[in-house]
Amino acid sequence: MHRGKYRLTAAAAAVAIAAGAFAAVAIPSSAGAADASVALAGSAATPLPAGAVRLGALAPTTGLTFDVTLKLGNEAGLDALVAGLANPKSPYFGRFVGNDQFGPEFGLSPAAIARVSSTLASMGLHPGSVDPDRLYIPVTGTAAAVERAFGVRLVSYRLPGGRVAYANSAAPKIPASIAPAIDGVLGLDTVYQPHALSHQVSATSTPKRSGPVAVSPAVSAAHGPTACNSATDQAIAMHGFTANQLAAHYEMTSLYKVSDFGLGLSVAVAELEPNLGTDIKGYEKCYGISTKVVNTKVGKSVGTGAGGGEAALDIENIAGIAPGVTIDDYQDGQPGITPLYDIAAKVAALDRDQVFSISYGLCEIESGTALLSAYQTVFKTLNAKGITTVAASGDSGSTGCFAGSSKSAALSPTAPASATNVFSVGGTTMTSAGVLSNEVAWNGSGNANPGATGGGVSTLLCMPSYQDLHQQDSSIGQITGLISKNSVAAASCKSGSDRNGYRRQVPDISANAGGSSPYVVFYKNKWTGFYGTSAATSLVAAEAALIDASPFCSALGWNAGPHVMLPQALYLEVAVNNALVYLETPPTLLHDITKGNNDDTASGYTGGLYPATTGYDEATGLGTPLLTAKDLPYFDPGMAADMCHYYARGGLGRVSTHGVSPSSVKASTAVAATVTGTGFVAIPNANLAEILTISKKPAIVGVAWATCASHTSCKVKLPKLKAGKYHLEMLVADYLPCTDGCKGYVTLTVHK
Repeated sequence: MHRGKYRLTAAAAAVAIAAGAFAAVAIPSSAGAADASVALAGSAATPLPAGAVRLGALAPTTGLTFDVTLKLGNEAGLDALVAGLANPKSPYFGRFVGNDQFGPEFGLSPAAIARVSSTLASMGLHPGSVDPDRLYIPVTGTAAAVERAFGVRLVSYRLPGGRVAYANSAAPKIPASIAPAIDGVLGLDTVYQPHALSHQVSATSTPKRSGPVAVSPAVSAAHGPTACNSATDQAIAMHGFTANQLAAHYEMTSLYKVSDFGLGLSVAVAELEPNLGTDIKGYEKCYGISTKVVNTKVGKSVGTGAGGGEAALDIENIAGIAPGVTIDDYQDGQPGITPLYDIAAKVAALDRDQVFSISYGLCEIESGTALLSAYQTVFKTLNAKGITTVAASGDSGSTGCFAGSSKSAALSPTAPASATNVFSVGGTTMTSAGVLSNEVAWNGSGNANPGATGGGVSTLLCMPSYQDLHQQDSSIGQITGLISKNSVAAASCKSGSDRNGYRRQVPDISANAGGSSPYVVFYKNKWTGFYGTSAATSLVAAEAALIDASPFCSALGWNAGPHVMLPQALYLEVAVNNALVYLETPPTLLHDITKGNNDDTASGYTGGLYPATTGYDEATGLGTPLLTAKDLPYFDPGMAADMCHYYARGGLGRVSTHGVSPSSVKASTAVAATVTGTGFVAIPNANLAEILTISKKPAIVGVAWATCASHTSCKVKLPKLKAGKYHLEMLVADYLPCTDGCKGYVTLTVHK
């Protein structure tokens, strides 16, 4: 159990257990003489792509590995916990679940799991040990044993493109005695597989500098990691961007100035391919960094070598933005749809990472009901443990099933990014870093580097309560653009508090991903460019790590560890501060993308359904994250301060001013003073001393930037003031001082 995790208090646990008591799964202690069979409709036979050729029955001795996913024993309790994690009024607020606690609180009972395992064994299969969080049982067996056990036929096919795969002919049947415990069976076919959501640029100019990687100077606290000349030249040659340019664009530099590089945090990446250690080292040498990378095998080996470049992009991108983190590379080469689920369950079970990045996906239509259901459960598990999950929204626009080989104009988002409790990350493109107005929705249809940002409305999943809080509580504002003519209501999504019952909309947020603004990557011992929502996702993962590690959180009394970037919190902040987020100039917290759309015209779809607009849209979500204040005279909080403030009960919202020395100064004279109190932050341009008249309607007569060396003391140059008495109060990152019992101001006397 890592730092920051709590055991549920007795009261909170009682609420959770009571909430889920009716959902407890009852399993008969033994099967009847004629245990009836029940078909698992969610694990039905996979529809084959056009052009698939039947080759015949799968060889009986072929070994299969698959997952039997389990239902939760206390799903209502888990739902209540997840819903309350970001609700200050909830007993669960900030009460993330410890690693040894999840299974006993929310999973099936050991007896129920033992019954499932013994039944599977009696069917001629070989069940393994249940997942530590009690989410699934890994099972092996020969093709012949699987066919007998589940009453299916396994057939081989040659797919368009030449790959040979197998598929089950019908939904598997299981004994009725264990049906209440089983959610689905994953892995009885290998027809569809998650694919990397990144692409190497089609052609790049030869950079001016070639040969060995140049060495960058040591990381500067003033600017963060800086690319060497060879990487910078490559960026210029292909009109791309280095990590430091992207960091500056999304306003991370102020965090580097206070030595926030993500130190002490771990970021997990899901990979279905190997990485080449010399590529990673070459990149690190260029940037003058040394980021620890740990490879963890989850299922089948991914082999060795450089892979297709996805792993290099993910690891290098995170290291270049947040070099202080440890990167846990979870690898699984198992064919079929199960690897991303298995990796997610492993990340949840080990519970050693604070951020989890997924750069692969498969459209919902091809993923199937059983996989989507399994994703929903595992991402709730990760969320309950305080692990931020980010996933790429897809590179085929609103037509997520289009893969470039044949036209597929069906509207479908990409999973697992379409799951709830995940930050679905869309893509933008830009012509110059640092110029926010140049950033538009990524759509490279017809270009040399094609593709478009994924997004749209889920075909099966419901909109989570946190996405449209206005439906649950009318006192909370409606996020501009969230509910629109594109929103889809479904009877299956209606609940007592959600009158309309909309389906899930994606993406949630976005970042640079376009082929006209690629990322500079060291791959196969040379510099090249990659693009796609995968690149945006690993960038956001690094941003989440910087936010979690930022001094805002430690300064403001958030003592539950590095767990602040959750979708529930961000959506509530945007809903409550909708006007500030979308009307303020310059932008704070998020940059709203209002140009472009995500029609991938190569798919055959040209409906223009999801244009980028003011506020939320299905092309770019809420916008692109801005981590800190950009420059004077603004001290808007940015996402780092805002997320930390959100969770710090006694922190930023309770800035307290205790004293000022000298407390008496001469009129018309600028005087250096020391202000003491609590809740200050040692971040440039974040602390402001405000001087007001003492009256029923105070008027601001002067302001001065404060330089704070600690959380309790700041230096400030008081402005020239007229004789009289004034109140001096400290503001931190644009948040007002406390008004609920602590001291918000001190008296300053100005004499003649």
